[in-house]
Amino acid sequence: MKLLVLVLTLFTVTLNWIEVHSYSAGAPEGACDDMVPQHGADPLPLTTFPYKLTIKEKQIKAGQKVPITIEGGNFKGFFIQARDGKTPVGQFEAAPGVGLVNCNGIATAATHTNSTIKSSITAVWKAPNKPISKLIYRVTVAENGGKYWVGHESEPVSVV
Repeated sequence: MKLLVLVLTLFTVTLNWIEVHSYSAGAPEGACDDMVPQHGADPLPLTTFPYKLTIKEKQIKAGQKVPITIEGGNFKGFFIQARDGKTPVGQFEAAPGVGLVNCNGIATAATHTNSTIKSSITAVWKAPNKPISKLIYRVTVAENGGKYWVGHESEPVSVV
Protein backbone atom coordinates (compact mmCIF):
# COMPACT_ATOMS: atom_id res chain seq x y z
CA MET A 1 0.00 0.00 0.00
CA LYS A 2 2.83 2.41 0.87
CA LEU A 3 4.41 1.68 -2.51
CA LEU A 4 1.17 2.57 -4.31
CA VAL A 5 0.93 5.86 -2.41
CA LEU A 6 4.56 6.64 -3.28
CA VAL A 7 4.02 5.87 -6.97
CA LEU A 8 0.87 8.01 -7.12
CA THR A 9 2.64 10.86 -5.33
CA LEU A 10 5.58 10.75 -7.76
CA PHE A 11 3.19 10.66 -10.72
CA THR A 12 1.32 13.73 -9.42
CA VAL A 13 4.56 15.64 -8.79
CA THR A 14 5.78 14.80 -12.31
CA LEU A 15 2.54 16.05 -13.90
CA ASN A 16 2.72 19.27 -11.90
CA TRP A 17 6.37 19.75 -12.89
CA ILE A 18 5.50 19.38 -16.60
CA GLU A 19 2.63 21.90 -16.28
CA VAL A 20 4.81 24.40 -14.39
CA HIS A 21 7.63 24.10 -16.92
CA SER A 22 5.33 24.59 -19.90
CA TYR A 23 5.78 28.38 -19.88
CA SER A 24 2.11 29.22 -19.52
CA ALA A 25 2.90 32.93 -19.85
CA GLY A 26 4.77 32.56 -23.14
CA ALA A 27 8.03 31.39 -24.62
CA PRO A 28 11.29 32.59 -23.05
CA GLU A 29 14.08 34.37 -24.94
CA GLY A 30 15.95 31.06 -24.89
CA ALA A 31 13.54 29.78 -27.57
CA CYS A 32 14.59 32.45 -30.09
CA ASP A 33 17.11 30.35 -32.03
CA ASP A 34 15.68 26.82 -32.15
CA MET A 35 12.03 27.68 -31.33
CA VAL A 36 11.84 24.66 -28.98
CA PRO A 37 9.58 25.41 -26.00
CA GLN A 38 11.56 23.29 -23.47
CA HIS A 39 8.46 21.38 -22.32
CA GLY A 40 10.42 18.24 -21.50
CA ALA A 41 8.89 16.17 -24.32
CA ASP A 42 9.99 15.57 -27.89
CA PRO A 43 8.27 17.59 -30.63
CA LEU A 44 5.92 15.86 -33.03
CA PRO A 45 6.85 15.52 -36.72
CA LEU A 46 5.94 18.52 -38.87
CA THR A 47 4.27 16.14 -41.33
CA THR A 48 1.49 15.85 -38.72
CA PHE A 49 1.15 19.64 -38.14
CA PRO A 50 -2.65 20.11 -37.82
CA TYR A 51 -2.88 23.92 -37.87
CA LYS A 52 -3.16 26.49 -40.64
CA LEU A 53 -0.78 29.45 -40.80
CA THR A 54 -2.40 32.25 -42.80
CA ILE A 55 -0.52 35.20 -44.27
CA LYS A 56 -2.71 36.97 -46.81
CA GLU A 57 0.10 39.00 -48.34
CA LYS A 58 2.68 37.34 -50.59
CA GLN A 59 4.44 40.61 -51.34
CA ILE A 60 4.83 43.01 -48.44
CA LYS A 61 5.91 46.64 -48.58
CA ALA A 62 8.76 47.75 -46.33
CA GLY A 63 7.28 48.93 -43.02
CA GLN A 64 3.86 47.38 -43.76
CA LYS A 65 1.89 45.72 -40.95
CA VAL A 66 0.76 42.17 -41.70
CA PRO A 67 -1.68 39.99 -39.72
CA ILE A 68 -0.54 36.39 -39.23
CA THR A 69 -3.15 33.88 -38.06
CA ILE A 70 -2.81 30.41 -36.55
CA GLU A 71 -6.03 28.37 -36.61
CA GLY A 72 -7.46 24.95 -37.23
CA GLY A 73 -7.76 23.31 -33.82
CA ASN A 74 -7.34 23.91 -30.12
CA PHE A 75 -3.92 24.89 -28.77
CA LYS A 76 -2.48 26.53 -25.67
CA GLY A 77 0.79 28.05 -26.82
CA PHE A 78 2.54 29.50 -29.86
CA PHE A 79 5.76 31.18 -30.91
CA ILE A 80 6.07 33.05 -34.25
CA GLN A 81 9.03 34.63 -36.03
CA ALA A 82 9.65 36.06 -39.47
CA ARG A 83 13.10 35.10 -40.73
CA ASP A 84 15.49 36.19 -43.42
CA GLY A 85 17.57 33.02 -43.58
CA LYS A 86 18.20 32.19 -39.93
CA THR A 87 17.87 35.78 -38.69
CA PRO A 88 14.63 36.99 -37.06
CA VAL A 89 13.51 40.25 -38.70
CA GLY A 90 10.73 42.79 -38.36
CA GLN A 91 8.80 43.50 -35.21
CA PHE A 92 5.60 42.15 -33.68
CA GLU A 93 3.01 44.21 -31.82
CA ALA A 94 1.56 43.32 -28.45
CA ALA A 95 -2.19 42.59 -28.43
CA PRO A 96 -4.66 40.75 -26.18
CA GLY A 97 -3.32 37.18 -25.93
CA VAL A 98 -0.14 38.09 -27.85
CA GLY A 99 3.08 38.79 -25.97
CA LEU A 100 6.46 39.82 -27.31
CA VAL A 101 9.87 38.16 -27.11
CA ASN A 102 13.01 40.23 -27.65
CA CYS A 103 15.19 37.98 -29.79
CA ASN A 104 17.58 40.60 -31.22
CA GLY A 105 16.99 43.33 -28.68
CA ILE A 106 13.61 44.07 -30.25
CA ALA A 107 10.28 42.22 -30.40
CA THR A 108 11.13 39.91 -33.31
CA ALA A 109 8.90 37.13 -31.96
CA ALA A 110 5.32 36.79 -30.71
CA THR A 111 4.11 34.29 -28.13
CA HIS A 112 1.06 33.44 -26.01
CA THR A 113 0.41 35.34 -22.79
CA ASN A 114 -1.55 32.58 -21.03
CA SER A 115 -2.26 28.88 -21.35
CA THR A 116 -5.99 29.11 -22.00
CA ILE A 117 -7.22 27.02 -24.90
CA LYS A 118 -7.32 28.96 -28.18
CA SER A 119 -8.78 27.96 -31.53
CA SER A 120 -7.12 30.84 -33.38
CA ILE A 121 -4.83 33.76 -32.71
CA THR A 122 -3.73 36.66 -34.88
CA ALA A 123 -0.44 38.47 -34.37
CA VAL A 124 0.49 41.64 -36.24
CA TRP A 125 4.01 41.84 -37.69
CA LYS A 126 5.67 44.98 -39.07
CA ALA A 127 8.08 44.41 -41.96
CA PRO A 128 11.57 45.89 -41.75
CA ASN A 129 12.43 48.91 -43.87
CA LYS A 130 14.58 46.91 -46.27
CA PRO A 131 13.84 44.49 -49.10
CA ILE A 132 13.95 40.74 -48.45
CA SER A 133 13.53 38.40 -51.39
CA LYS A 134 12.68 35.25 -49.43
CA LEU A 135 11.05 35.80 -46.05
CA ILE A 136 9.75 32.77 -44.15
CA TYR A 137 7.41 32.83 -41.15
CA ARG A 138 8.19 30.05 -38.68
CA VAL A 139 5.79 28.91 -35.98
CA THR A 140 5.87 26.55 -33.03
CA VAL A 141 2.45 25.51 -31.73
CA ALA A 142 1.75 23.64 -28.48
CA GLU A 143 -1.53 21.82 -28.16
CA ASN A 144 -0.45 21.22 -24.54
CA GLY A 145 2.80 20.81 -22.61
CA GLY A 146 3.57 17.40 -24.05
CA LYS A 147 2.22 17.72 -27.60
CA TYR A 148 3.79 20.36 -29.82
CA TRP A 149 5.27 21.04 -33.26
CA VAL A 150 8.44 23.11 -33.79
CA GLY A 151 9.33 25.36 -36.70
CA HIS A 152 6.51 24.91 -39.21
CA GLU A 153 7.33 27.20 -42.15
CA SER A 154 5.12 29.34 -44.35
CA GLU A 155 5.45 29.64 -48.08
CA PRO A 156 8.08 32.30 -48.88
CA VAL A 157 6.96 35.92 -49.16
CA SER A 158 8.94 38.98 -50.15
CA VAL A 159 9.44 42.45 -48.69
CA VAL A 160 9.79 45.15 -51.35
